[in-house]
Amino acid sequence: MNDADRPADANHAVKHPRWYRKVWLVRYVKRKLDERKAEKQKETPTDRAARITANATFWIAVFTFVSVGVSVGTFLILRKQLNEMHDSGVDTHTLAEQALSQGTLLRQQIVGTFGAVIPNVHPGPQAIIDAELTHYQGISLTYVNIGKVKAKNFFAEATLIRQSLPSYKPIGIPVHKQTSKPEMIPSDQISPYESSDVAILRFDAKALTDPDITSLHELRETIEIAGYFQYNNGFGDTIREPFCFLYAVIPQHIFEKSGAGTGGGGPGGWFACEEARRIITQGLKWKQQQTKPN
Repeated sequence: MNDADRPADANHAVKHPRWYRKVWLVRYVKRKLDERKAEKQKETPTDRAARITANATFWIAVFTFVSVGVSVGTFLILRKQLNEMHDSGVDTHTLAEQALSQGTLLRQQIVGTFGAVIPNVHPGPQAIIDAELTHYQGISLTYVNIGKVKAKNFFAEATLIRQSLPSYKPIGIPVHKQTSKPEMIPSDQISPYESSDVAILRFDAKALTDPDITSLHELRETIEIAGYFQYNNGFGDTIREPFCFLYAVIPQHIFEKSGAGTGGGGPGGWFACEEARRIITQGLKWKQQQTKPN
């Protein structure tokens, strides 16, 4: 017997073609819509208003819930982004500070290694013990560039004044000197056959007599030289150095009999003003002790 001739089994499910299921679904939806339409037509105006209100309330609640969810999500996202931006800003600021600090340190190292350097020098001669020699030499400050590049726009000025002790009262008229040089070549770049490129502040010492020099060594007088010098270090920085020097003698050598009458009463020299005043104070105390009766 062929399959076509076999009777349908009552327990066997009938297999409908795919198009039949689609038609059934369409019919089902249409039937439900018709039923709802018929129910709406039977509604009273009060029931219809209540149904519309309930539906509106439901959709408003859904929209509110979704809106709150979106707002919360947006807030969390923005807060995270803000924190990241803040952290990134802090990191960027820190990195910028570190880079600036490293750049400043690197520049300081370069300038310290290669910049022009002119030391603050003491006046000469270091010891004033001979009037004639001092007349010939004068009293001077000699500046030399010991750096690696040219120093530019060098300028120095100073005032020399004799002072009585212990009051430091000025004696005579102060003498003012100044000097300048557009450029100063580094000392290690000057040929052995050339003279050193120096700047000199020189004071005439012809007014000093042997009695004046004796007064220096007996701590009845001193000489002060004060002023400043400045220059460009070759890297755009202007270096300005003030200075103040006083002539003083070492206390334990004051009033030595050998040579005291000719001004050679002991080693003396130029010291920074604060240090010289301490030395002079000690010398004056020593002098008082030596002149006290036994």
